[in-house]
Amino acid sequence: MISSMLHLANMGVDVFRLDAVPYIWKELGTTCRNLPQVHTIVRLFRIACEIVCPAVALKGEVVMAPRELAAYFGSPSHPECHFLYGVSLMVNLWSALASQDARLLMRQTEALLSLPPHCRFLNYLRCHDDIGWGLDEEQERALGIDPLAHKMFLYHFYEGDFPGSYARGELYNFDPVSMDARSCGTAASLVGFEAAKTPEESNRAYDRLRLLYGTVFALRGFPMISSGDEIGQLNDYTYQQDPLRKDDSRNVHRSPFNWQLAGLRHDQDTIQGKIWAMFQQLRVARATRDVFDPDAEVSTWDPQNPRVFALRRKKGNHIMLCVSNFSDHPEAVRFAYFTGTYVDAFTGKEVVPGWGFEMLPHALLWLENRETL
Repeated sequence: MISSMLHLANMGVDVFRLDAVPYIWKELGTTCRNLPQVHTIVRLFRIACEIVCPAVALKGEVVMAPRELAAYFGSPSHPECHFLYGVSLMVNLWSALASQDARLLMRQTEALLSLPPHCRFLNYLRCHDDIGWGLDEEQERALGIDPLAHKMFLYHFYEGDFPGSYARGELYNFDPVSMDARSCGTAASLVGFEAAKTPEESNRAYDRLRLLYGTVFALRGFPMISSGDEIGQLNDYTYQQDPLRKDDSRNVHRSPFNWQLAGLRHDQDTIQGKIWAMFQQLRVARATRDVFDPDAEVSTWDPQNPRVFALRRKKGNHIMLCVSNFSDHPEAVRFAYFTGTYVDAFTGKEVVPGWGFEMLPHALLWLENRETL
């Protein structure tokens, strides 16, 4: 495995995705998960790369509870993966959008922020794989949420098989015994672009996409954009006519990149132009502010509204409050201990968080304290 890795690194590969890391080592009579040998192997990968190709990064896929993730980073003196996929945050983002309830997202974010500072995540909204509804069942029960009923609601909602759903996706690995299933689809189809029949519905889909990706960009770690999301690429159902691909519904979002749509990205009158401009705005806002430096302080903050998610970022005297309204209705929020006027980095709108203010449906605000601007 190391030989193959170094061969690819010599060809110019910069990042290696380590698939299903907890299951690398198998042993009869065990769960074949999180065995000690796994960490020996990953540590060997890291040592070999640091000696031969020190610029290469190891990205681990570890679908586990937050308390089990730290081990896969190793320690500062004995490191393993450079960073991991933020799988749980991705799942909780989609859950918050469908349920219009940000409480699970808030608690999951808090759990990840409590990990040691060398634990860094690649945050994303969609990828080549399915959305596995592996939410924290203990937290769900603590919030009065039935885990199985919630999971069934989510995969039916994102299949489009739920009253009022705007999403268009497909089920993956449905189990009629356990009633477990996963969801497939591109981000654009899942937020409502595919189902939109009017300009108003398309605008709502855009607001949802901006909300989700704006939250991804606000999180601690590295934001990733799945190929095709930057131009609003929709589901591709042609895989159903291909005998070699028709049995895997993940192919609905594994279509070739649409270069014809990409050619519209500089036209602000098109959906592609609006989405492309949105990503440029997020990129510039994040790249030009020190509150997004790796050593900036990041913490969740209570907006006094369960439908709204908020992060506080701080570097020196510069403070930013990143606020996401997951409701399709206007929502009132108030942030205790925030004094003075804050300005939205995107629109220039001024608010006083400590007094409270109202957010529009699916609104995204990055509020900066005015005295540091």
